[in-house]
Amino acid sequence: NEKILNDEMMTVFHQGNSYYNNKNYEAAIESFKTVIMNFPNHGMSYFKIGVIFEEKKKERERKKQERESTK
Repeated sequence: NEKILNDEMMTVFHQGNSYYNNKNYEAAIESFKTVIMNFPNHGMSYFKIGVIFEEKKKERERKKQERESTK
């Protein structure tokens, strides 16, 4: 079953979570992409990438609002 990761990819997945928790989004995305390349049906990796894109979008919107409020 391609949804269950081997030990190596589980380590990469957990590293991606660690990067995410430390807001190192680009490294997290790379980790999750590595998992997906090896296990294309691993839905949680796709989900995590989606969460990161949402976080980055919120960050951009927050920064934009901050810039506009200081004008």
